[in-house]
Amino acid sequence: MTAAGGGKSWPASAPYRPRPCYATLQGEGVSVKFADGDGLNGLIPAAARNIPITLQFDLPETAGMINPFFTDEYRWRVALHYDRGDYGDAYATTVNMPIVAPPLTSTAGIRLSQNFGPPGTTVTVVGHDFSSLSPVQSVQVDWIDVTPEDPAATDDQGQFRLDIIIPGLDDGVHTIQVRVAGIPIAIRFIIQGPSIGPLDTPAEYALQNLGDNLVRVFHFDPSYNAWRFYDPQVPEVSTLNYFDHWECYWLLVKEPAEVILGRQTRNLTCQTDGKCWNFIVW
Repeated sequence: MTAAGGGKSWPASAPYRPRPCYATLQGEGVSVKFADGDGLNGLIPAAARNIPITLQFDLPETAGMINPFFTDEYRWRVALHYDRGDYGDAYATTVNMPIVAPPLTSTAGIRLSQNFGPPGTTVTVVGHDFSSLSPVQSVQVDWIDVTPEDPAATDDQGQFRLDIIIPGLDDGVHTIQVRVAGIPIAIRFIIQGPSIGPLDTPAEYALQNLGDNLVRVFHFDPSYNAWRFYDPQVPEVSTLNYFDHWECYWLLVKEPAEVILGRQTRNLTCQTDGKCWNFIVW
């Protein structure tokens, strides 16, 4: 995204999917996050905060906004979201715009060991005719990253084989997309039936990269209208046992840190008053 005439740009590649902590926003898409040092407020004249500014969105193919099966005209909501302490507010407007998928020139393709099953099903993905000796960059079910932790790569014939676990999504048709050497290939998968075993990451395993820096974690469970917590000092009495994709968590750490949590790099910070609470979406 660029501010017209400002020479400033921001990436628009992070997927967005709402959860109860973002109750004012609906739908899926990509998000652009402005840091304090980006000077976005400086683009608006201080004497007249109601003067509009022009922002141009540049959505790359890597943002995942192209439906691999249908090219059509979609209705998008452009929403400005800002945090206010532990709360959030949003203003939105709706626009229509065509999304056109570029033609694929590659003969690459994928197939699945099975094309339907409940959440928790282990599915083998087999690829062919990709670039030889190339790493599998990502595997997604809809917006959810299910890339195996052990990296996979194509062999000298451009083939690969890997296993994924279907995440806890609603029943219906979903998209499994694999990206190798910049080429995205998608296939449909039908989710149906009850879950097979736990789909979430155990809390102790999910937070192990924090080590001794972790103090406590809180999560609000809207299903029970209750707060759950995890404390590494007393894990036996903690009520937060698993971390789930797209759920919201408040982490208290001892000091700032850059750490990988939930396959994403997190920059955990402390406020000037010494409080080190950080809000993350898993």
